[in-house]
Amino acid sequence: MKLDHGFKLKSHWREPMLPTGIDAIAGLPRTEQALCALSLLEFGGWGLEHIGEWWSLLIVRDALMGKRRFGEFQQSLGAARNILAVRLKKLVACGILEKIPAAYGARREYVLTDKGRELGMVLLALRLWGAKWLFEPSARERLTDRLTGEEVGLELRTKDGRRVRPTDIALFPKLSQRVKAPTAKA
Repeated sequence: MKLDHGFKLKSHWREPMLPTGIDAIAGLPRTEQALCALSLLEFGGWGLEHIGEWWSLLIVRDALMGKRRFGEFQQSLGAARNILAVRLKKLVACGILEKIPAAYGARREYVLTDKGRELGMVLLALRLWGAKWLFEPSARERLTDRLTGEEVGLELRTKDGRRVRPTDIALFPKLSQRVKAPTAKA
């Protein structure tokens, strides 16, 4: 089976791969657990077609960590110039990155938009989940506040600030599922 992100998965996964929860992937090797977790985003109906391939998520990750220049992304990712250029262009077109004039020189830099920063939060949440569930405590990386060194975590809150647990959440159907589509004229 081959998912859109380009990783080949072992044949013991059935088509379509629809794990019923974390327990369904717990017995797999760590690398396959991570791939399965990432693919849950696709099967959850969130489709990543909007931002492109998995390389694009790595670009967002790097931008979140402060990279801004084409050369910085290329050095970090080891991507070919033409492939990186296409990915960056798509992220700009999708409104995830914005090209701005560099502080010095004639070149331009890429910065995350609000939409991109929110996508970055999703990546951080996935990273925290992976650190907690896929690695031994001694091998886990930690996210910390740069000013205080205090460990950072993510949680869901309502608009008024009340903490919400996953069991407290209701998902309402999309508008497209509530409204009948117009029928084609003959």
